Amino acid sequence: GSEKTFDCISISENIELGQRIEQFSFEVWNGDRWKEVTRSTTVGNKRMLRFSAQTASKVRLRILQARYTPTVSFFGLHKRPPQLELVPEGGAFMEDLDIEVSTDNEANEIYYTLDGSQPDKSSLKYSGPIKLDNSTQIHAIAYDERGVPSFSRKGNYTKATYTIKYENPPSAKYRGNSQIVLVDGLKGSMDFSSGEWLGWEGSDMIVSIDFGEAKKYGKVSANFVSSLGSWIFMARGLKVEYSMDGKTYKKMGEYTHKEAWDVSESTYTKTFSVAKNVTARFFRITGVSQGTCPEGHAGVGGKAWLFCDEISFE
Repeated sequence: GSEKTFDCISISENIELGQRIEQFSFEVWNGDRWKEVTRSTTVGNKRMLRFSAQTASKVRLRILQARYTPTVSFFGLHKRPPQLELVPEGGAFMEDLDIEVSTDNEANEIYYTLDGSQPDKSSLKYSGPIKLDNSTQIHAIAYDERGVPSFSRKGNYTKATYTIKYENPPSAKYRGNSQIVLVDGLKGSMDFSSGEWLGWEGSDMIVSIDFGEAKKYGKVSANFVSSLGSWIFMARGLKVEYSMDGKTYKKMGEYTHKEAWDVSESTYTKTFSVAKNVTARFFRITGVSQGTCPEGHAGVGGKAWLFCDEISFE
């Protein structure tokens, strides 16, 4: 028969007779011999397996092990619709931002819109990173060689009306997934490597924020994580300063974390807050680091990590 391209198989057993298949192999004919594409175990009512795209005129399913005589009720080959990804997926930014759109096959064509409308083949054709300098909503779609579209992807990108500077930048390993991840209004999960957290190795976190205009504030909070097995220690304290001109700062307040470093071996988060009514345009936030791993810790003498995922203002 003619060659077909596929990247997924589905298999079903006659489950009324019980689950019998214990191991199977799927193979394609490459012109002179059979080549195994994937191998797996039980099937049951339905089993789907994905793999890199294959093109062949003949395929075969080999049952390698079964409890009793196997009974396959369905076997099918499928080609998934194109897969599409926006990087980053969305968020806020301060400076110009490049958005990369990728798909699982270089032969796929990508189209996008910048006005919130649904894209199609008459929309802008993607040829390289999309540069944003203001708030924009991107909708993107990909088409494969058959003309089959992907699910559309949407990304909302907001140009911040404030600026944030790091007097000592976070580690290159943990810079976060957006330019202003610390003030995006979203608290991170317990996974400090998710891109929702910023990490400093052996030094304090010192962040300066310019809101562009003076406003009244009554509370500033910062959220930190501790994961001792990864040498991440809870912050020793939080210091908040405010200013009208960005040059002369006054102390809004300070919080000191008095608990011992070994209070918990598990991963946990804690929010520190400073409360005082002030009018300010600028803030300087300092998260105080453990500095070095203390006596009694496996990394004693080594640089301790400090991780923060969110600073909020009320």
